[in-house]
Amino acid sequence: MNMSQEFNKVKFRSEALAKTRHFFSQRGFLEVDVPICNKGASIDAYIDLFTIENEGYLHSSPELRMKDLLSQGSGNIYFLGHVFRKEENGSRHNFEFTMLEYYRVETTEEIFLSEFIDYISLFLGNRPVVTLSFDEAMKKYAPKTVPEGYSDEEVRHYILSHFVEPALGRGNYTLLTNFPPSEASLAQTAVENGVEVAKRYELFVDGVELANGFFELSCKKTATERFSQANFKRIKMGKEPYLPDTTFLKNLSLPENTYGIAVGFDRLLMLTTKATDIHQVIL
Repeated sequence: MNMSQEFNKVKFRSEALAKTRHFFSQRGFLEVDVPICNKGASIDAYIDLFTIENEGYLHSSPELRMKDLLSQGSGNIYFLGHVFRKEENGSRHNFEFTMLEYYRVETTEEIFLSEFIDYISLFLGNRPVVTLSFDEAMKKYAPKTVPEGYSDEEVRHYILSHFVEPALGRGNYTLLTNFPPSEASLAQTAVENGVEVAKRYELFVDGVELANGFFELSCKKTATERFSQANFKRIKMGKEPYLPDTTFLKNLSLPENTYGIAVGFDRLLMLTTKATDIHQVIL
């Protein structure tokens, strides 16, 4: 890349950051700047964290500190900054990347998702929106034969990553909804048509997972249990368990009907520029 191209990348990112901040400022959101190092962790069996000796963990998301603020009455907030995930590298991954994460309180699923699509459309233009439940997507795209000798969860993740996700968002915005309860993370669950589902939302564009959102859980007991279950999975997978963030668990008391979503900002810029590698759009 020559100097002219490098300058254009700097200018492009600057304009994209400004456009994002303007979008949320116009809608009354406050930007928050939370610590990137925390004594305790948000525990996910599949996300590995960087440990800072005697200090804690670099955050993989600003989620926990943002939820502290929401529990204290901050109102609608967003974060636009860097997060860190260990051993993530490739054409769509970098161990340090930019995340947009935002929360809207006392809202509805319809309002929340409509606003989210408005934001994405600023960069990628108008497309039809297709909503698929997790089960519908698996039935539509899963192969007839699956690997043997693996757990149901391992097979599910294999089918999702190799067959379902690459097919989603082709010419549209595909929202994947109603995940299995075991995939809830910090989302609420609900019973729909007699089946318990996780109120989790993932957006796919051109086969790329772009965002992951929740109808947010606000139960300390359930959040504590979910962290324990994630640590148990980590141990079974031969990974180190993490110290749960007790400050978050103690403070958790979100306003009613809080929804949140995290957007891979660099992936959004990849899709905007049709880049084939994330390193083409990060500085």
